Amino acid sequence: MHAEIEVLKKKLPAVREVDIDQWKPPQTPWVKLNFDATYKAQLNKSCSGFIIRNEKGEVMGSGITLHSNILDVGLAEAVACYQGLLFAKEMGFVNVEVEGDAQISFKHVRREANQVAHIIAKEGHSRSENTFWIEDIPAVAKELVAAEETGNML
Repeated sequence: MHAEIEVLKKKLPAVREVDIDQWKPPQTPWVKLNFDATYKAQLNKSCSGFIIRNEKGEVMGSGITLHSNILDVGLAEAVACYQGLLFAKEMGFVNVEVEGDAQISFKHVRREANQVAHIIAKEGHSRSENTFWIEDIPAVAKELVAAEETGNML
């Protein structure tokens, strides 16, 4: 059996991880935004760095933003992503692929799967200050949340 395994090893192509830790350009018509953050816990401050490159790897723009009142490294990374996306939007890019080494994750869903958050965001336009609910939601979203919980979509 040992001899058979050795023969198989010689016949099968070697599996190698190639370029796993190297930057790769996006596909046309996309640009790629890479972001990162540094965080100084003792000062509750962070610095965001970001770069936008096209399918040829050409730099389309880059930036640094400084932030205070940052409570942890996760928030610092999220703010860096946000600042990079804001910069990409201001530059006029619509198709943006986002990469960062933060362990935060985003998933795109259609508006139909995100209706409650959308209703809450719309509700914000009728308020004059930031508002938060603990174990509750605005009244305008309660019926939809109940429908989602029971699977009876409106």
